[in-house]
Amino acid sequence: RVSVPVGAHLAIAFAGGRCEIGSASEAVVEATDRVHGRVVLASGSMSADVAGGDLFAVRTPDATIRLSDAAATIGVAARRTQVVVMRGAVEVATLDGAARTIGAGGSWTSATLTEVATR
Repeated sequence: RVSVPVGAHLAIAFAGGRCEIGSASEAVVEATDRVHGRVVLASGSMSADVAGGDLFAVRTPDATIRLSDAAATIGVAARRTQVVVMRGAVEVATLDGAARTIGAGGSWTSATLTEVATR
């Protein structure tokens, strides 16, 4: 588990790419080896840049973002995910199983989660 304090960032180089976890972020780095690259981003922001055919995945509270030969930034705030693609294309899969591909210059933001009050 990684807690990045305000004003700092954590850069991680791995086979096939690199990621950077931003200031005031909470994440779990699950794997960064030759076969897998996975980060669970609970809150805050990160960027990832993956070259070639290597696969890198970022799980957030409401989506999984898969990058292969792509670069993107991912942010989590108030249980919502935002993805901005700078290079290549990424696949975004939501908890309901829906998947979409976002290309370079595109972005995606998850729907607002509605809480239901009980009596």
